[in-house]
Amino acid sequence: MPSFQEDLDRFLDGDQRNMRECLYVCETPSSMVMLGMKQLPIYITQLHVRRTMQPKSDRNSHFHGIGKDELLEVPNLLASPAVIMDSLSRADSVVLVLDATDADMLPLFAVIRPNGVSQYDCELVPSNHLTTLYGKDDVCKYLESAAKQDKILFVDEEKTKDLAIQSQLQLLQGIEGLPMNTIIHPSHAVLRSESPAIVLETGLEETMAEERSPEQNPEAFKDAKRDLADGKGFYNPESGFYVTYRADEREPCIVYHRKTVDELKDFVGVLESHGVELHGGAVAPSQLFLPDDFYVRFSRGELPFAIDAAAAQIAEGGWIEAGADVDDFLARCEGAPSAGAALPVVRQSGRLDVRGASPDHRPSLDRDLKSASDSARAQRLDSARSMKAGKKHSEVEGM
Repeated sequence: MPSFQEDLDRFLDGDQRNMRECLYVCETPSSMVMLGMKQLPIYITQLHVRRTMQPKSDRNSHFHGIGKDELLEVPNLLASPAVIMDSLSRADSVVLVLDATDADMLPLFAVIRPNGVSQYDCELVPSNHLTTLYGKDDVCKYLESAAKQDKILFVDEEKTKDLAIQSQLQLLQGIEGLPMNTIIHPSHAVLRSESPAIVLETGLEETMAEERSPEQNPEAFKDAKRDLADGKGFYNPESGFYVTYRADEREPCIVYHRKTVDELKDFVGVLESHGVELHGGAVAPSQLFLPDDFYVRFSRGELPFAIDAAAAQIAEGGWIEAGADVDDFLARCEGAPSAGAALPVVRQSGRLDVRGASPDHRPSLDRDLKSASDSARAQRLDSARSMKAGKKHSEVEGM
């Protein structure tokens, strides 16, 4: 894959045949992966590059006056932004406040559309697409509004302080009281971007259909339903399924992920090898289940059934509450019986500290996380295909 500089030089030297064709920017950095984005290349269209580099004009708000040298810093800036938030205007986009300013001392904003597609070398390829890059005015007001709407996902305190000095703005004033240097909550834009198409390959829909019988224990069912509504997540070590309720004000939903205990241990091992702190509640087990592990999400119209079905499964036993600490969670996974397990009373409160890995380790951390994720996904798909093939063979045998 050519570097951003190579693609940009080629574009500026006259290779401008198709403005919808994209330039490669960089791989998705670990800060975005920790928020749930897939490990995909980041691209930007030639059209947006041309507009971004045009001198600012009162007649065209798409011209941003960003020079070539500033553009070439974008991969490094994306890897370590000052603030990450869900967009206030677009439900499908994540906004990164970069640790840099434009020529007018305005903080640079980058907008990413996660889990999309881009056109590169005349092919449509999966990407986390960089839709625009510009210097933003009224940033303090914007951050304050984002905080009030619970859109802020991550704040790097030191970089935000540095950016405040560069831009001569009181950037931290509007976000006082928010946790610093830790993921505050998952990105709704990322969650919305996930497609449930993989459901047909997993057999989960058929499994749930078989488990829709009335609850055996009314009290356990009632407790499980209440806990799900409170946002707690539950894991079944035997099946590898994790279920939780996403309290999204626009589209509340029940979400299933799947990761075996061995895959969880492998994932934890990758994080530990890169210096990410996992112990003492620094990481919530729920954050080990990324959108790459996505299997099915039930939308608002199906929510009453989905909550009842999930609560009935939990009440039947074999599920444990994820809890707040990874070590405790993995230990309880090992000791969980296949049925009749009591629900542990552990409140989920841990946060993943994305600053845990040293900067020197971040490139290899990105690579190893991608390798672990790709391997786990390939194993699950192979397993699903084998299950389908076995079922089809059984049906043929019974004809």
